Amino acid sequence: MFFPLLFLNKDYKKVLRNFFFAFLVIFPWLLYNFFKYGNWLTSIIDSYYLNIFSRQTMIQQFSYSSLLYISNWLTPFVLVGLILVFFQLFSKNYKQDIKADFLFLLILGFLIYDIYQTPFKVQRYFFNFVLPFAFLSTLSLCYLIDKIEKKYISKMILSLLIIFLISLSVLFVIAYKTNGSDEVFSSAANDIQKLGLQECKFLSSHWVPLNYYSKNAHYLYDFKSALLNNESLVIFYNDPTIDDTFTKEDLENANVVLKTKDYIIITSVNITNQTCNKKLGSKSPMIVDSCGIIYEKSSIIRKVLSKFCNFINFKSS
Repeated sequence: MFFPLLFLNKDYKKVLRNFFFAFLVIFPWLLYNFFKYGNWLTSIIDSYYLNIFSRQTMIQQFSYSSLLYISNWLTPFVLVGLILVFFQLFSKNYKQDIKADFLFLLILGFLIYDIYQTPFKVQRYFFNFVLPFAFLSTLSLCYLIDKIEKKYISKMILSLLIIFLISLSVLFVIAYKTNGSDEVFSSAANDIQKLGLQECKFLSSHWVPLNYYSKNAHYLYDFKSALLNNESLVIFYNDPTIDDTFTKEDLENANVVLKTKDYIIITSVNITNQTCNKKLGSKSPMIVDSCGIIYEKSSIIRKVLSKFCNFINFKSS
């Protein structure tokens, strides 16, 4: 989506060179995917599956207030910058080049549309807004510095510095309060080891931090389906997530082999390290048909992307 920014450079030879070097940076990883899994885009499509596709049924309403998490204390400057961009675009007396302003406004509009269309809206999905917000804030600050008398500039910079330091202090306080919260995941990993199930695959809504310690955790796609497939589960019931697909009754009726004040471990009856479903590690991707998952969403663009995916991987569409 930020590809158009390359064309802000009027020297098109530099544009081509920048594009080439950008591709050169990611090429080794794409090549690794191709030789490892037979698909250049495996890791990208796996990420799409985990973050978007598998959460299509989890609908969250879009709220503009969510953008405040990204703009934070720069919100006033973002708003002033937005007003300036509209003024520059529609003012007949403004003579300067507005190509950059138009591009960033276009990117901002596309990002809002994209996040609006995404059913599951996690805070990290708003990260792309950092770039247009940074541009608008910079535009706003440059305008204010130009308009404010020099004797007030130092005061304004000092005020911004104080606000920044306060924000930084708040982050340190939050980090201090949450310090040690990962101990519950290391404890769960140790219990899996004590149960003699370290080679088994465990599913959990908190699979990312758990896998850091256990090396055998995977995404919990659906609680009941997982039990039908004889999967082993780790449920952190004191820390619910939007990914949770179980009820209190489901947990009570399951075969719980270990329960602590923070989590429970659920397995099939009489499961052992030899009879359980084995951990996958990095030997296989989340999605077997990586190109096919793109096609499953009925959109012309996705159909074209699916055919392109098959083409570059030397597969028939």
